[in-house]
Amino acid sequence: MVIWGKKYTVRRYSANTLLNGYSSAASYTDSLQTLDVQSLSDLEMKTDAGSRDAPALSVNSDFAFQVSHEEDSTRADLLYYDGRWYECSDCNLRQNLIYHYESTFKLIPHSIEPDPEVTA
Repeated sequence: MVIWGKKYTVRRYSANTLLNGYSSAASYTDSLQTLDVQSLSDLEMKTDAGSRDAPALSVNSDFAFQVSHEEDSTRADLLYYDGRWYECSDCNLRQNLIYHYESTFKLIPHSIEPDPEVTA
């Protein structure tokens, strides 16, 4: 249950397929989802070596996000937040008083950012 949620665009990719021995680009669908999105603080983003990781978001939702799977060529879900795309790096079910999923999204660099057009 997302109590303080807001609508955000989530992009989910289908699996890549092989066509005549070549991998075809995965299609995607954009959807509006009600999410509780919070940016992680600098303390939460520090690595063991003391350096800072890329900006990240903590997301609470009523559904499981898809993370990337190299074995079946599945791409991770993306979240459009504040004009930038973030990629889901992990998603865990929290089974406390309120069942919900807690996920972490990391900022995608401009150099590999997907098509900025949002369809939802």
